[in-house]
Amino acid sequence: MCYRPGAELPVGNMRRKSEDELMSMFPEVRDEDVYEYRCQKEICYAQYCKEIRASDDSEKISVKTPIGYVDCYLYRPAETSPCAVVFNFHGGGMVLGYWELDAPYCRDLAKAAGAIVVNVDYPLAPEYRHPIGHRMAYKAVRGVIEHIETSDMAGLPIMVGGSSAGANVAAGISQLAYEDGNVVIAGQYLNYPVVLWDLQGLSAPDPSKAIPISRMRQYAAWAFENESQMGMPLASPLNARASVFPPTLINAASYDSLCPDTVLFAEKLGKAGVEIDLKVFEECMHGFTHKDLSEYRPEDAQDAWARIAGFIRNHS
Repeated sequence: MCYRPGAELPVGNMRRKSEDELMSMFPEVRDEDVYEYRCQKEICYAQYCKEIRASDDSEKISVKTPIGYVDCYLYRPAETSPCAVVFNFHGGGMVLGYWELDAPYCRDLAKAAGAIVVNVDYPLAPEYRHPIGHRMAYKAVRGVIEHIETSDMAGLPIMVGGSSAGANVAAGISQLAYEDGNVVIAGQYLNYPVVLWDLQGLSAPDPSKAIPISRMRQYAAWAFENESQMGMPLASPLNARASVFPPTLINAASYDSLCPDTVLFAEKLGKAGVEIDLKVFEECMHGFTHKDLSEYRPEDAQDAWARIAGFIRNHS
């Protein structure tokens, strides 16, 4: 997320409002630890991201929000008129901002689904704690839609999706759109989403193949102002009213500690009459759809993205 001078003063900062509460929850986590974590990831991804940026052919749209400009990267289908506009949100535990990692998949989705795909570089924690990231991401969506409504793309169905923390943001966008009433979300796709921030209830068939609880504790400490926020519907979609969600496709991973809650979320939506398409990919770990991750499984990833492309076509 790029912040530039000229916007309104930032909302939120590196000082948490309820420090005592979160420090009692996660005494081992400090705000400044996020910089070391980001440094490690920068070393890992720098060359890969550089290569992606060098070949990127997206149209960049920067939307002004109360905390600065949110950059969005728009990919168009080359050989057909678009059937929908899809907003994609990358993963990264709400603290990593590598929009580049999703760029190849957004480009491929644009081609395979025949849709315009918008890769959103949303605001990150701990600089902007919950719910700022979700709400500013929604402002960015509204800004791009306003741009679209003045172009030849007017009237196209709107969809959202993402992976991991990005899937959590996408589900939040669906809630905010329902609350707003001015944007209709035609469908959402969620890859191994975070649907409930309940660190006590996490379990996995093989802990060595799941996100470490210590990492989840870090993410939570960096992302939230206090414990009560973690259970709010915008942060934990499993606690939201199911009927607010649009038709939903979910790709889950059997080794993921988030999978049991994801299954419960799918069941809740189904019972409420929401169209739901859930597939649990056996012997897969969180992140299996992305080739930049060690958990990548090519055949399963191809299947997952093909499912998403078909979902977009079917709901456009």
